[in-house]
Amino acid sequence: MKTWILDPAELDRNSADKVGGKAAMLAELLRHDIPIPAFFVVSSETHGQFASRYEGSTGDSASLPEELITEIKDGMSRLFSYNADSTYYAVRSSGVGEDSTALSFAGQFESYLGLRNLSEVIQAVKDCWASARSERLAAYCRSRNVPVLSKFAVIIQEMILADASGVIFTAHPLTGSTEDMLIESNFGLGTSLVQGQATPDRFHITRSGLHVAEKQIGTKRKFATLNPDGGTHTIPTPADQASRPSITDSQASDLAKLAVQIEAIAGVPQDIEWAVYEGRPFILQSRPITRGH
Repeated sequence: MKTWILDPAELDRNSADKVGGKAAMLAELLRHDIPIPAFFVVSSETHGQFASRYEGSTGDSASLPEELITEIKDGMSRLFSYNADSTYYAVRSSGVGEDSTALSFAGQFESYLGLRNLSEVIQAVKDCWASARSERLAAYCRSRNVPVLSKFAVIIQEMILADASGVIFTAHPLTGSTEDMLIESNFGLGTSLVQGQATPDRFHITRSGLHVAEKQIGTKRKFATLNPDGGTHTIPTPADQASRPSITDSQASDLAKLAVQIEAIAGVPQDIEWAVYEGRPFILQSRPITRGH
């Protein structure tokens, strides 16, 4: 029987042709016991088989094949707290050829956050496929003189109800210096940082000892959170909270320890997205640092 989705246990860093660089790296990290939110992947082969129905549209004009819908539903039931009232899902593209040491394709692919049910997840898969032929992606590839990516997988992942989120660079993102690491963070979900809606806290972590050597507390006037009925929104940060650090020094050190492990697994300096929930860190994505993106 043909299967269209793949579990992380079936994947590793050598699976990028099946599931794209983003998903392959997550699977490899999971093999090394890095804390990753539960996920599975709609394979790039599935995209090649079906996506022509959706490309160039919003994905509303055609339904996914019933066998694929059934597999996605089964995957959600096996791997997630499916149907739990508190469960949210994230759906994001994972391009074959994305997240290399030369190009990151950062910000070129759609992500759909705060999804609440199977119907919303199915629509997001179609929309990911439709966005694979966006003019934005084509222009990005033209400007860097590389072929437009043509094979896409889709990650379906259980969302962390983050108390704080951010990024950690295991080398300086501008100079490449590896003398220390940099963490940027804000309360809530990471979208407030990605979209430039908040000035983050910054923690400089020493390589030797992995402790906070310096920190600057950002204004953090806004943060992103989940809507009870699905999706996300940005709200003002209470004045008494905005002046406080979004993570503790101890949490920053714990994130730095994970980052060192991830860099060792990857073999090159990493740009890592993370979230903290009830004091526990989770890794959401890791890719090589590329100065030109």
